[in-house]
Amino acid sequence: MSMRWTRPILAAALITSAIAASLPGNAAPLNDPVQEIPKSLEAKLASASKNNPQVLLAQAKVRQAEAEMKEARLRVVEEVIAAHNGLERQRLMIESRTRSLARTRLLLERGMISGEEIAEQEIALLESKTDLTQLEARLRYLLGIDGSPSSGTFVRDAEATKLAPPTRPEMPGPLAQKLNMRIGDVSFEDSPLTDILQFVSQTTGIAFVLQQEAIGSELDVPEDLLVNVRFDDVSIGGLLLAITDLHPPLTFVARDYGILVTTAFDAEDDWAATIPNVPLSPEAVPAPGAGSAR
Repeated sequence: MSMRWTRPILAAALITSAIAASLPGNAAPLNDPVQEIPKSLEAKLASASKNNPQVLLAQAKVRQAEAEMKEARLRVVEEVIAAHNGLERQRLMIESRTRSLARTRLLLERGMISGEEIAEQEIALLESKTDLTQLEARLRYLLGIDGSPSSGTFVRDAEATKLAPPTRPEMPGPLAQKLNMRIGDVSFEDSPLTDILQFVSQTTGIAFVLQQEAIGSELDVPEDLLVNVRFDDVSIGGLLLAITDLHPPLTFVARDYGILVTTAFDAEDDWAATIPNVPLSPEAVPAPGAGSAR
C-alpha cells in the first residue's frame, strides 16, 4: 500500500477510537471502590445520621444559627451596657439639676436672681426626665420587659419615689419649745451676729456653733455680720428666721447639742430641721431604719 493512502487511514482510525472512548458504554472504570451497604441496622442508622444529605444540610444550618446567636448575644450585651450607663448618667443629671433648681428657687425667694434663670432650669429638668423615660423604654426593650403592670409597677413606683422631693424631719421637741419662747420687745441696731446669738443662748440655753468653713466664704455671710432688727413681740424662732431673711443664705440647722450656724448651700445635704426650711437634696435622706447623722 502506498504512503498516499496510509496516512488518511491512520487519521480516520484515531478519530474513530476517540469517539468510541467518549461513549457511556465504553467509559473507563472508576478507581474509587463502591462502598458496600452496611449489614446491621445499627450501622445503617449510623451512616444515615452522619452522611445523609438532609442531615448534613441541617447541621450546616445549625452551625450558621449558632454563629448568628453568638453575634446577637454579643451585640445585645454591648447595647445593654450602653443603655445601663446612659440611664445612670441621666439619673445623676436629674438629681444634680434638682439640687440646682432648689438652690435657684432659694435665691429667687431672697430676690438675688431673676425668674428667667429658674425657668431655664425647670425646662432643663423636664427635658432630662423625658430623656430618662426614653432610656427606660429602650432598656425595657433590650431586656424583653413588656412594661405591663405586673412587671413594671414596682420599678415605676421606685423611680417616682426616688425623684419625689424629700422632706426634712420635724424640729426636735425640746429645741422646738425653746424656739417658741417669746421675748417681747427686742431691738438690735448694727449688732454683730455673734452678740445676738449670745443673747439667745443666755435667754434660752440654746448652744450655737458657727461652721467656720461656711461662714465668711459664702454669699453675703461675712464673719463680722451686722444685724438690724426690731420687734414689739417675737419668738426666738421668729427672730432667727428674720435674720436669715435679711441675710441669705444664712441658715440655722438643728443639732442634738443646739443649733449649727451655716449656709443654705451646706444645709441642703444635711438631713435635719432648718431655719428657714431649706430644700433637701435626695442624697441627704437616710435609708429606711437608719438614723440621721448629727
